[in-house]
Amino acid sequence: MLILIAHGSRDPSWRASVEEVVRSIAGQAEGAGGRERVALAYMDCSPPSLDDVVARAAAAGISRAQVLPLFLAAEGHVDRDVRPLVEAARAAHPSVALELLAPLGQLPGFRDLVRAIVRAGNGHARVAAPARQPPATTPPARPAPATVYLVGAGPGDPGLITLRAVECLRLADVVLYDYLVNPALLEHAPPGAELVPLGHRITGRGVRPEQITARMIAEAQRGRTVVRLKAGDPSVFGRGGDEESALRAAGVPFEIVPGITAGLAVAAYCEIPITEHADASAVALVTGRERDGKAASSLDYAALAAFPGTLVFYMGVTRAE
Repeated sequence: MLILIAHGSRDPSWRASVEEVVRSIAGQAEGAGGRERVALAYMDCSPPSLDDVVARAAAAGISRAQVLPLFLAAEGHVDRDVRPLVEAARAAHPSVALELLAPLGQLPGFRDLVRAIVRAGNGHARVAAPARQPPATTPPARPAPATVYLVGAGPGDPGLITLRAVECLRLADVVLYDYLVNPALLEHAPPGAELVPLGHRITGRGVRPEQITARMIAEAQRGRTVVRLKAGDPSVFGRGGDEESALRAAGVPFEIVPGITAGLAVAAYCEIPITEHADASAVALVTGRERDGKAASSLDYAALAAFPGTLVFYMGVTRAE
């Protein structure tokens, strides 16, 4: 669902003209066979408010909505006025995942339109008529890729997941999750989201890394929001760098959401400070299981033995001698 938010007005004719435009947009979206729903909310002066619209969405079973401010810049109205309204509606209706978009004036298409008008000359330009629709045999243009969120699920305790991670899960169409992820975290995903367990590759019952990456890219290119839910932190021995590189090469937008890594959490739960001003002024996170197929180890154990601080070893149980 897309919610357009603008200033209100006490002038009925002004409201009627704005609402007619919104109805036209909504009708075109439905007529094109899409599932998009478009609604209008006002900041002040006249109903419906953003809270009114989100309340109706929640009652209709809509689980996610995006809020598009009809302003030119994020400063001022958006940051000062719209964002608090979004946060209040999010708190009042937690079943609807609200995402505040950049304002209209910051969208690339809007700026391109303004530039085209200016180039046409002297402020008296006419916007070109829309091109004729291509024949039915022409394949439709591919939609812009959706975002992939590489999300850290934390060390296992569902209370240690971050608020941003929960926000991303609420936006997900597809969740690809590791076997170490606490299943309770999946309850944050919308009811209709596809939940895909990736198994445990070491035991031979898991999905290979290249298959996971290909699935993420394919789903995003279909326009589906993907959450890649990883135990701990995605950038700490979690192949986050490989996946980031592949997404960047494919032109798929992504966001990295940090998580609490196991080495820090275990130390905290055991009441062991990993830094201490007298004895440990540095910390090293060390893998106990390097990637298969490497010509030689990247680890210098002699240097690690002389390391002037705390060593935290990951995945070392099966390799310890």
